[in-house]
Amino acid sequence: MDTNHTSSSTVGLSIVNTAAVEAAEDEYWHRVLAITKNPIYKAVQVTLLTLVVVMSLSGNIFSILAINKAKDIHPTTKIFMVSLAVSYICIDLTLGIPLIGSTITGDWPYPMVLCHWFSFGMLWFNTSSLCTLFVLNLDRLIAVTKPLHYDSLMPVWKAGLIASIAWIVSLVLAILNAYLPYQKVFFKPDYLFCYFDPYTDDIVDIIGMSNVLILIVFPIIATIVIYRKIYKVAKFHAQQIAAIDNRVQGANDRRRMLDTKAAKAFLMVTIGFVLSWSPFIVSIGYEYVANVEPPILPWWSELCVICGTFINVIIYYWKNEAFRRPAQKLMPKQVRRIVPDESDLSATASTLAN
Repeated sequence: MDTNHTSSSTVGLSIVNTAAVEAAEDEYWHRVLAITKNPIYKAVQVTLLTLVVVMSLSGNIFSILAINKAKDIHPTTKIFMVSLAVSYICIDLTLGIPLIGSTITGDWPYPMVLCHWFSFGMLWFNTSSLCTLFVLNLDRLIAVTKPLHYDSLMPVWKAGLIASIAWIVSLVLAILNAYLPYQKVFFKPDYLFCYFDPYTDDIVDIIGMSNVLILIVFPIIATIVIYRKIYKVAKFHAQQIAAIDNRVQGANDRRRMLDTKAAKAFLMVTIGFVLSWSPFIVSIGYEYVANVEPPILPWWSELCVICGTFINVIIYYWKNEAFRRPAQKLMPKQVRRIVPDESDLSATASTLAN
């Protein structure tokens, strides 16, 4: 009799504890959601988002102008760099600008047909930026490993063809994600944007999950493989240069040095791409596992994605001398005095390290 009483007491206590935990969680999420409704919080969101979108649009347009004027950047590499900048501009137009309006209103203020087109555009242009970044890294690998044969291996017409194929492949992937059976576009309040998802909970979004994995896993694996090879080749070249009289090397050493520096810059661009997408991947992953959208994180993860569209401009200017020189010529004198060059940034970094 005492045993039964003890067992029932334990069960009752467990139920009470579970109810208390659920009540505490509900109260916590209510507080979190209350923050998102705060006018000051919304004003901060709109201000930051507008600033980031303007910086990205102007920065990528500026980078296209600087790339076209750069003399030391190979024409083949220019094609891939411009293609990447164009994809980032398209992301700003299809994600950044519409998101400003939906953040201000807290809903979708545009016609529903634009919900469909903006969602599809974001899919296409994000995937095209990934594909272009991958072929850009492959281009650097060829330039560093086969500098004497680079011009014959990667002529301008072939670079244009490869860049076009990257856009076509990304378009096919976007169509697969958007127009397969059971896919429908939804406005997601926590993201304040539209996304394609299955219109029934009984279907697992395999295509969507695959795209999420590809966006984070594929760049990391590809970058590790490519830059491991580049590092080995660059180290071997450095040993050769140290062993041979500098007078014999001439222009080939300068070309090799510029290619290696460019490879390091594109490595940083790739790392920035992966880091900017990581919060979005976490948000989507949480939604798949918990079957509910996490509060606050979705919107900020989209802001991180947009931030990733102008990191390339900063890195080009900081690490790529061939880009920095024409970029400085395009700047007004007042701006040129304010913006630091590589030596200033390196000095600041060393000071902070000490």
